[in-house]
Amino acid sequence: MEAAYIRQDGPQTGAWNMALDFWLWKTHGPDRPPVVRFFQWSRPTVSLGYHQAAEAVVDPRACRDLGVDVVRRPTGGAAVLHHHELTYSVVATPAQLGVAWPREAYERISQALQEALGRLGLRRVDIARPARPAGRPDGFCFAETARYEITVDGRKLIGSAQRWGRSAVLQHGSILLDFDPRLAAVFRPGLFRRAFTTLREVCGAPPSLPDLREALRVGFATVFGWTWQDLPATLIDGDEVRGLQALFGIGRHESVDALP
Repeated sequence: MEAAYIRQDGPQTGAWNMALDFWLWKTHGPDRPPVVRFFQWSRPTVSLGYHQAAEAVVDPRACRDLGVDVVRRPTGGAAVLHHHELTYSVVATPAQLGVAWPREAYERISQALQEALGRLGLRRVDIARPARPAGRPDGFCFAETARYEITVDGRKLIGSAQRWGRSAVLQHGSILLDFDPRLAAVFRPGLFRRAFTTLREVCGAPPSLPDLREALRVGFATVFGWTWQDLPATLIDGDEVRGLQALFGIGRHESVDALP
């Protein structure tokens, strides 16, 4: 059994969440155990994929009127609206995940997510293998289902995005507990499509956050053979993380330069 670090954070700003994951990914190497983090967002927030242009995805006025922040993720993929959900992140070397290619990493992490949802009593959870690739990367993540994402009865429940570096992989994923349809107005016309489901819809009521986090702990441990240790607070350079926040927050919903 291999040791892995786990960290569970309450609601934080989008910029802080992205800065911490970026720092963990950039400083990760084979001498550090894998890191799995579960977290939430202090305000409704759209996170843009690494290559997305904010002005093509969100309506600044609607974001302002509805109190929705906009940040950029260090991972790729399409835009995600974070509100009634739990987000996970995984930072590990390919060897720690037992993979050599990005698609293998997606599939193995999805196996852990599928195992976790099964422990919550869901029996119709599938790992998607669509015949055609997902659509435009400048759109809304939950409007399309990409290969190896999690679906229930054919509707997307968890959207994930990934980025590989020289020594480590970072994967983010959004697990939908519920959805506030009012917030769909933050997206540009034609981008939002209700092609997803939520844990409230498939379970009647979403599981409690402690139950969901515990199921995820067991799911990852089962698939990867990990034993858990709390991520030491002393491992994180808080000053560096705070300094990185400016890379991810999009002031007044404007674009930012490409991240390092």
